[in-house]
Amino acid sequence: MVEIHDKKECSGCGACAAVCPKKCIEMLEDKEGFLYPKVNINKCVKCDMCDKVCPFKNKYPTKVYKVYGFNSIDEMNRLRSSSGGFFSVIARLIIAEKGIVFGVGMTADCRESCYYVAEDMDGLKKLIGSKYIQVEAGKMFEHVKEQLETGRKVLYSGTPCAVNGLRRFLGNDYENLICVDVVCHGVPSKKIWMKHLEYVEKEKKIVNVSFRYKKDGWQNFSMGYICQDQGKILVSKDRDFYMIMFLNNYSLRPSCYECRVKGNNTADITMGDFWGGEDVIPELYDGKGSSLVILRSEKGQKIFEAVKAAGKYKEVSYPDAVRHNTPEFKSVAKPKRRKEFYDDLNKVSYEKIIEKYCSIPFSVKLKDTIKSALRKKGISGG
Repeated sequence: MVEIHDKKECSGCGACAAVCPKKCIEMLEDKEGFLYPKVNINKCVKCDMCDKVCPFKNKYPTKVYKVYGFNSIDEMNRLRSSSGGFFSVIARLIIAEKGIVFGVGMTADCRESCYYVAEDMDGLKKLIGSKYIQVEAGKMFEHVKEQLETGRKVLYSGTPCAVNGLRRFLGNDYENLICVDVVCHGVPSKKIWMKHLEYVEKEKKIVNVSFRYKKDGWQNFSMGYICQDQGKILVSKDRDFYMIMFLNNYSLRPSCYECRVKGNNTADITMGDFWGGEDVIPELYDGKGSSLVILRSEKGQKIFEAVKAAGKYKEVSYPDAVRHNTPEFKSVAKPKRRKEFYDDLNKVSYEKIIEKYCSIPFSVKLKDTIKSALRKKGISGG
């Protein structure tokens, strides 16, 4: 029977709830806004299936075959993507072969993220780009299995813990399954997102959001809020309070600070932003974003061979590739005031949280001051 003695022992993937033959496990939200399994002990038959599928309780042999930097040659695809557009390229291949793509998208009201299924190019649009909110992955595992049993090709994308949970849930290594995970910084709390959205919507109704809007540059990306009847509002990552909490590691679940899936990935391909690209892949670097592509299986290599003509790419060594991408193998640091942060989250207003934990860097404030001075003098500043 699944038992959580310390919350750092659970990634919240939901594999345990999905595999339970008696359906006696429910994923419930705790006071921090994260999902954890709750067992109805009156229905539990102690089959231990929940423990057998847990990605945190099982080790996996991780391999690295080849590593690439990749830029899609479709500039619109690249602009809409968080990095170089590699996910869109392989998703298009699967759809062209009458397959199905499982990925994360935002709900229509922007309140949460959840898994969606794409079977055509129009459906794929919802899955493009990063979503920095916790999602209950296990709810889709049975649907993935049903599609695989029909013989249909399936592309499943998610965090490393979600992919590992799916693998353990399925048991079999289906030839028609391609799993893609991401270089994961950590999983943010839905509760914080809800408070942030309520704060933003005091002045305007949000109908869509882009967590990595990069039209003005990949490294200096913005949060893009689409407002009802008011167009688009862009807030730099250095000024957006939700993004500041995420990048400063406050909003992450306990397991993210000691992630047991790091170095135990079961994905066929791992994707991420190619940070440090200006040094490692200068011939591809143009400020628009490049994908880091780590091939972890023969199946992953075959997929890359099938899509590489849709992009510009360069093979690099694994050490060079991860030099500036440490979340690939190392958990992020836990803030010293994390407990205090979540205690405050349940006691004080969101405005107080912002004031206490979301200090804007001095360099950003200095840049704002210079721009303001230039505007007063009638000089446009870049």
